[in-house]
Amino acid sequence: MIRPLSLPAALTAGLILATACAAAPSPARQEAGAGAAVSVPSRPLRGMPAVEVMVNGQGPFLFGIDTGAPGPIRLDQATAERLGLPLVGHETTGDGSGENEVEVPIYGVAAFTLGGRPLPAREAHAVDARRWGGEFVGLFGMDVLKDGILTLDFADDTVSLQPGALPSADGRTVFDYTVAEDGLMLLTLTIGGRELQAVLDTGHTAATLVMPEAMARTLITGEPRARGQMRTVSNLLTVYEGDLASPVRLGETTLPISTVTWPGPGEMLLIGSKALRGARVRIDQTHQRIEITWPRGVPSPA
Repeated sequence: MIRPLSLPAALTAGLILATACAAAPSPARQEAGAGAAVSVPSRPLRGMPAVEVMVNGQGPFLFGIDTGAPGPIRLDQATAERLGLPLVGHETTGDGSGENEVEVPIYGVAAFTLGGRPLPAREAHAVDARRWGGEFVGLFGMDVLKDGILTLDFADDTVSLQPGALPSADGRTVFDYTVAEDGLMLLTLTIGGRELQAVLDTGHTAATLVMPEAMARTLITGEPRARGQMRTVSNLLTVYEGDLASPVRLGETTLPISTVTWPGPGEMLLIGSKALRGARVRIDQTHQRIEITWPRGVPSPA
């Protein structure tokens, strides 16, 4: 999920956009048709999967896959200008708090391909990647990955997109999710007998679970501890972590989560990519289902 914050090294992970220029060209790849199955290696950038893509036939460029980023792709503004992408409009965006809104450019994209497969990206919303000090130049918007089943394999570091649909939810490995008004995917967690809606957010790599302070304090045992500081557009905030008094369950599955962190973006709950270590996550946006399995077993809680 895109949030213009900056944290110390231990906490920056889930809030990174990128600055790098195009990677060295890869050998020519055979073009795959629209809708064809494709599988490519991924690179875990502090936990978020990242893959190489081509933009208007140029690249490859490294893009992160952030399930907390609905809509179109996000692209470093300097890279968009270097590629000569046409300016087609502007959007208003913010930091998740409902405040600190800014207007950013939107650029037109003629071709956006993953592993030779064309994806339906026709515009890129600009970001200033220099401030994050990261390693990639853009983010996928989940709208670009709606056609078929998206697999984020954290166990074997691959990303694939293939035709088909997930089976019906069984409460063990396959789960229904709901879609918030802003397009975010919400899973129902159970913590201490309470059902809570949480965003699946692979772009938040600093923690396993994030929620508002008032809620977190009702679910922890013992005293919270300070983990560092984070900076928003207008504030410098202390980040706290507490030990959960009860396990975190998704259906019949106990997730490898033992701590909760705050503050977060507004009133949202987030399941960060640290909670998906070693998992294979398959997402069927057409039928609003997610499958989560651990090929090598569920790891110990982080």
